[in-house]
Order: sequence, then C-alpha cells, then structure tokens
Amino acid sequence: MTVLPTIIQTSVGPSVERPSPELLTELLPELDQCLRQAGVPADALRPGLHREVITSRAAAAGLTLHPEVVTWFEWQNGASPRRPDLVHALPQVRLASLNEALARYADTQEMLESWSDDPELREMHWGRDTGWLALVDESTGLTVEASAPPERSPGIHNAHNMFTLETDTGRAVSLCTYVTWLVEGLRAGAHDFSAVSGLWASDMDKMSSSQVRAQFY
Repeated sequence: MTVLPTIIQTSVGPSVERPSPELLTELLPELDQCLRQAGVPADALRPGLHREVITSRAAAAGLTLHPEVVTWFEWQNGASPRRPDLVHALPQVRLASLNEALARYADTQEMLESWSDDPELREMHWGRDTGWLALVDESTGLTVEASAPPERSPGIHNAHNMFTLETDTGRAVSLCTYVTWLVEGLRAGAHDFSAVSGLWASDMDKMSSSQVRAQFY
C-alpha cells in the first residue's frame, strides 16, 4: 500500500507536501486500485491520451497545460460512453474528456468576455476564469489552474457560486492533493459505490478533515 503524502495548510489552501507531476504519477495507480476495490469497473473511464496529443489539442485552444494537467489526461480521458450506467466513476464526479473540457473552456471564455462589464456575473463563474479548466463534465465542480507556470503547482477550485474570491473554502493546491483526498476517503470507507445506480454515497465524517474544511466534496 502506497504511503500517502501529508497534507498541510498553505496561504492559498491545503496542499500535499512537495506536490509534483511525478508524485501525481505515483498516486494515480493507487487511486485506480481503490476504485477497483470499491467495485468501479475497469472500463468506467476512457484510456488516457498520448502527451503529444494532449499538448497539441490544448495549444489549438490557446492553452499551454501545466505538467500535472497533462499527467491527468495521460491517466484517463473522461467517462466512457460505453458505460452510460456509470453516472460517476469517481465519488460524486463525472470526469470530462479532454475535448469536452476544452469545449467547455471555450464556451466559458466566450461568456466571460460578453460579461466583462458586469463583475457580478463574472463572480458567479469564480474558478472558471481564463486559464482554468473544468475537469468534470458538469456545470460545477473540480477546476484546475491549467495554465499555471510549470515551476509551481497549479491551484484547484471546487467551482461553485457559493464560493467567491473572498472565501477561504473551495480552493486547494495541486491535483496531487485532490487524488490524495480521494484515496484517503476510499481507504477509510467514506465512499460507497453502487453498481446498480452507478452512484456513490459519501460520509463526510470519514473524509479527511482538510477536505471537509476546504469543502471539496
């Protein structure tokens, strides 16, 4: 069993110690193993893409992806269309493919541009501003600072209109932190997968306290 990194509090939210694309590469197989043990079928997610495909598609959309985000899509490419019975392959999350994420990004940027003179409307889309990519195939949820410079870890947000620039919740650092939270929760029995409904039941009392405080659930 992989020893998980310690999560610490930083000025911009919780983060694993020493996050990196290499650490994410180590953590994702552990997440895969936990998902299989929970009963999620191995074909719930589409296979990941080659690095060159990821970077070229992102570049065509005007994004230079942080290495963590490239690693994310090398691991998987969204929910499998061959398994419509599986609503959420991850606890409470339906993952977007790279094409879906980039299409949503383009749509969101177009909306934000049209709302440039209305700060209240822009505030409603906190966490989805320029350079932030939604990793879920839903209107709210996990977004990542996809165009963060490679010398630092990207921010992650639980993009929802209940969080704003002024709140301390809904934000963390690195996809390593998000994956660590998932693995911790699955190991602790915080998430119960139903093969019948394709949904998860989650118990916040069994989740990582840092995850609950940050409201990433």
